[in-house]
This record gives sequence, structure tokens and C-alpha cells, in this order.
Amino acid sequence: MSAMFKHLGESKKPTPQIGGSRFSDRFFQTRIKSAREFKRAPRFLPSARTNITIGVLSRKTKFISSLIVILLLGGAVFVVFSPRFRITEIKAEGLSQLQLSLVSSWITELGDEKILKFIPGNHLIALSRSRVETRLKEKSILIVAVPAFKKHFPNKLELSISERYPAFIWKTGDQYALVSNDGLVLDEVAESYASTTTEFITFEDQSGTVFNLHDPLAARQAVRFIPDLIKLWPAFVSFALLDGTVSGSVGSDIFVSTEQEFKVYFSSSRNAEDQLHFLQLILAYEIPPERIPELAYIDVRLEEQAYYCYVSEPCESVSSPDSPEKVDD
Repeated sequence: MSAMFKHLGESKKPTPQIGGSRFSDRFFQTRIKSAREFKRAPRFLPSARTNITIGVLSRKTKFISSLIVILLLGGAVFVVFSPRFRITEIKAEGLSQLQLSLVSSWITELGDEKILKFIPGNHLIALSRSRVETRLKEKSILIVAVPAFKKHFPNKLELSISERYPAFIWKTGDQYALVSNDGLVLDEVAESYASTTTEFITFEDQSGTVFNLHDPLAARQAVRFIPDLIKLWPAFVSFALLDGTVSGSVGSDIFVSTEQEFKVYFSSSRNAEDQLHFLQLILAYEIPPERIPELAYIDVRLEEQAYYCYVSEPCESVSSPDSPEKVDD
């Protein structure tokens, strides 16, 4: 018995191989194989997927959806094609040369044009400031710009219009033209009109430079100065301005005649108001009223010095004053 139990107990232990490595025995190789096949359990388990089931829409839902689509399409068609949304009420500020009814008719005519082949050009959603400005400029040379533009639902438009206006008559040789305040040739006029009108003053270009209708004059500096001179003259001088001459497209000298039969020399390169103020002071403090008919000219072209001459006497000079008191001194 003891011998048998002893035999069984000894059989459970692996028998070492004499002279071999312990890494090559069956027990160690089994451990290595188990380690190779070992898999670590994941730390975070994936969440369970949610199965979404799409059911068939009910008849009621289909009906409501179709009704909404139809209403949206119908509303869009109504807005686009209904005359209610075409601009018909127009208010414009800044008009002095043109009638509002005429300007309104030009804007309404945009309805004959189509945007995207079916939207009228005067429709509330299609009308833009740039399109209105372009159309008005095409219709009238007097239109300069449309600086303000605002639409109101459903068919109203408010805008402001900047106009150019006739400022003086320009003479070159035998040509006479009505010129705007920004120097654009508006229209040719007859000599008989230029010589008799009291509405506009004629300025003659001594250089004889030819002008073209609807083009700006070459004497840019002079045409910027002349409208200011005409506008400000009554505020500084009590007698009328009759006419004037310009030295040319390059020169800056402008000579004007007065109803008192003397001339005034201006420079278009200097501010018109400053020169008129200087002229006012000379007439008030240097020229006695009884001697005004004897004047030949007053020259205010220089910034710091002015000259005045009587018909039968040498010219005299006067310094530019800072105030009337200094002139009086």
C-alpha cells in the first residue's frame, strides 16, 4: 500500500530531464502557449446600438406637409407676379430742375425689363439703387447721383437725387454753350440769347479751345471757380456782375466786368470767397464812393497784396488785411 501511494505521488511531479534545459520541458511550453493565447478584456465596453425604425407617414401628416408646400409656393408666386408689389408711390428729395412726375415715370418704366426673365424690374425685391441711378442718368444729363435710396413695403420708394444745374454761358469763338455747375456742357445756345439773357453770365475763353456737347470743359480750374464767384458775388458786392473772360484752359486769370464799368481781376487758383472779401474791404475802406466811377480795375489775385487803378492815375497797392480795422489803418 505504502509503496503504491508513493508511486502515485511521484507520478504527479514532472520528471526532470537529466542534462536538458528546464525551458524545453512540457510544463513550461504549456505555460508559454497559454500566455500567447491570453486576451485582456476591454476596459470600456461599447454602448449598445439603438435601432431606429422609420414608420410610414400617416395620411394626416402627408396632407399637412403638402398643404404647407402649396401655400409657400402660392405665396411666392403671388409676391412675384402681383402688381401690388411693384413700386408705384415715389417720393424724391433734391429735385429743382426736373419734375417728380417725370422722374417717377422713368422709374416705373423699369417694369418693362425682367430680372431672371420673369421678375418685373420695378418690383420691390428687384429694384436697387444702382439700377435706378443708371436709368435716371440715361434719361437726363441733369442727374448726377442717387445718394439715398429706401424701399417701403409693399410698393413705396423714397430717394434723394443730386442734380447739376445751369450755372453760366461759355463762349469760344462763335460758339456759345450753357455750362453746368460742375463744368459740363449742357446745351448750345444762340448768340442772341447769350447777349440778352439776364439769367446767366457769359464768360469768354480767350484761348479758343473748342468744346463738345455733353463733355466737360477743358478749363477745369476756371469752371470750378466761376460758379462760386457768381453765387457769392451778391453777398460781398452791391453792384452787378456783367460778364467775364478766362485766360485759357491752363491759365488761372479771370477778369470780370461790373455795372460800374471797372474790372476785377481774380485768380481761379485761390478761394473765391477770400478774394471777394478782400474786394469788399477795398471798396469799403480804400475807394471813396464818389470815385468808384473813375476806377479802371481792382486786382485781388495775389494773396498778400492787391492793386487798384483809376483811369487817369497811377495804380496803388494795399496789403491784405486780417480785419477791417487794419485796412482802415
